[in-house]
Amino acid sequence: MNTFVHDFKSVAYHEAGHAVSAYRLLPDIEHGELSILPNEKEGTLGHLIHEKYLWSDDDEIWRNMVTIYLSGYAASFAAESNGEAALLGCGSDFDKAENIIVAHNGGSLRPYLDNAIVFMRKQENKTAVEVVAEELLRRRILLKGETKMLIDFADGAVGAEVLSHWRLVTNAEELRQTRLARRGAVDSQSLGL
Repeated sequence: MNTFVHDFKSVAYHEAGHAVSAYRLLPDIEHGELSILPNEKEGTLGHLIHEKYLWSDDDEIWRNMVTIYLSGYAASFAAESNGEAALLGCGSDFDKAENIIVAHNGGSLRPYLDNAIVFMRKQENKTAVEVVAEELLRRRILLKGETKMLIDFADGAVGAEVLSHWRLVTNAEELRQTRLARRGAVDSQSLGL
């Protein structure tokens, strides 16, 4: 029996929270794929890939990393106002944040969690999380650069026409890949492979 429960909407808001805080707090880091697809092997409900991970003694950087880890919960909490539902899938995020705090003698987790909630309740962050989460629900995966474009759209730095054009291009590419995959399967069958 599969006990791996997956609520795409909650996971989308959670992962969007990580992504928005990462782009806001550490804009110079290369951010990669953002996904809400579950990985039962790794026990994750979604993920945000960074090109490089930071472990820093710089006070601002490690505090920002803690906020990024806690922003998944904070974004879900801000969207749902339900602390219990927002806790789904947060265990490893809390552990990572706490490990950084302990390594830097930063005190307890609670003040950092409160700061992450305040950060995610800012209107510009809530709006960006909603835009990214909605696109994640539609596509399930956002590739490198796509998340930043969506955040820029939420901030008004990218116009609706750019977003519409991007959606047309990505939809056409997804359709093309699906057709190629089907054609490959048909060709393999006809060749007896």
